[in-house]
Amino acid sequence: MALPGGVKAVAVTRDERVPIGSFELEVWESPGHSDDGVVFIAGNIAFTGDTLFAGSLGRSAQGPVTYERLLRSAQRLLALDGRTVLLPGHGPVTTVALESVHNPFLAREGR
Repeated sequence: MALPGGVKAVAVTRDERVPIGSFELEVWESPGHSDDGVVFIAGNIAFTGDTLFAGSLGRSAQGPVTYERLLRSAQRLLALDGRTVLLPGHGPVTTVALESVHNPFLAREGR
């Protein structure tokens, strides 16, 4: 799809790397808060949206099965380098290292 100014829209399915100019944006599928949730990763920065907040998780409005998907999506972030900065959709900035120790939903996974 062409956008104004000759910019092209790119459909992303599943986990992909999308070239943007001189760098790559990694896009992870991150269901749980919503079925179509994603996390965007650029170098050592991850835009987590409503998957993970500092000290918490996003809300799962669709029952226990969706909560499990949300938890798995958040746990996956622990595989990133501990210095990775996490920019949630709400609240303060955090890091993978901080969440692996202080987030009550993830602390056991990071130890």
